[in-house]
Amino acid sequence: MTRSHLKKHFLEQRVPELSLKNLMQMAIPNSLDTSNPSRDSMPLLKVHGVGKKGFWSVVSRLTNLDLGGQFNEEWKRRLLILRREGKLLGEFP
Repeated sequence: MTRSHLKKHFLEQRVPELSLKNLMQMAIPNSLDTSNPSRDSMPLLKVHGVGKKGFWSVVSRLTNLDLGGQFNEEWKRRLLILRREGKLLGEFP
C-alpha cells in the first residue's frame, strides 16, 4: 500500500528516480525543527496515503538494510534524530 502511494506521489511530482539518500531524507531529514516539533517535519508523512504505518514501514525496511558502513552510519545517525524528535512528539518513551 505504501509503495503504491509513494509511486503515485513521485509520478505526480515528476520524479523519475529516487536515490537512497533522498528516501532517507524523506523519512528522517538531516535537521528537524526541534523548536516547533510536529509530524509535519517528516516529509514522508506529508505524502497522501502514507500515514504512520507507512512511515514506520519505510523506516523499518531501511533499518533492516545492510548496504555497507557509510549507509549504516548515516542511517544510525538519522535514527537518533528520529528518536530525539519522537520524544519531543511523545511517540517514544
